[in-house]
Amino acid sequence: DPADARGALSHHYGHDPGSYGYSVRIATPEKSDVAKKVAQTRRLKIRIEVPADAKHQGGLAVFGERLGRFPADPTIVLRFDAPHGLGRDFRSDKPVAVRRLVAARETLLPTAEAGGAEWRFTTTDPADGWMQPDFDDTGWKTGRGGFGTEGTPNARIGTRWNSPAIWLRTTVTVPAGSEIVAAILRFYHDEDVTIFINGKRVARRRGYVSHYIEQSLDAAGRSALREGENTIAVRCRQTGGGQNIDVGLDVVRRGE
Repeated sequence: DPADARGALSHHYGHDPGSYGYSVRIATPEKSDVAKKVAQTRRLKIRIEVPADAKHQGGLAVFGERLGRFPADPTIVLRFDAPHGLGRDFRSDKPVAVRRLVAARETLLPTAEAGGAEWRFTTTDPADGWMQPDFDDTGWKTGRGGFGTEGTPNARIGTRWNSPAIWLRTTVTVPAGSEIVAAILRFYHDEDVTIFINGKRVARRRGYVSHYIEQSLDAAGRSALREGENTIAVRCRQTGGGQNIDVGLDVVRRGE
């Protein structure tokens, strides 16, 4: 991942802009343990990870349908030195990839791009503990996200908001027996935003954006989610110009 300026779609979607990767070639001799196991099981399992001692040496960039210069999923090309048993004209419409992230990703809280969600909101500074699940918000108004003013670039407005600050609350349900391996916030903020899950701050950003961005939650952020009902709370402030706040949440649960 030499991180130059070829990540055109990465720039567009706001993911790790300016990055791309190299292809990697791996040879498995015919009599190697790997080749023998593949021959026996007819399965090839590939694991991509960052070494445990690479904490201060960067991370891992994986590109796919919405990332990188080329709109394609990671691709594996297999070349066989020995006969593989398939005819020259072999064709199959069965999917090669299984447990694709795109297919496994579930939306718990939709943004206005997908119709939005119902939120309780106030533009008056609430009492302490307003982000906690047991806070009484029955006196707040109800509106559909996103919240802002028409004309804000790339914003999708469900409820007009034109005051200096807004506080939002809603709930999402995590099915019983879920083991969440990834959680992704998708949001638009203009300007400063702070996001809480069950009273725990999981994201904070200053300034503003002009399009939706995504932020993966770390292990501590994911741990804030629990089975059953979860409270999502958001605060956004505004100083001038266009304004908008819209927050969504997607998860990936461990498959079988």
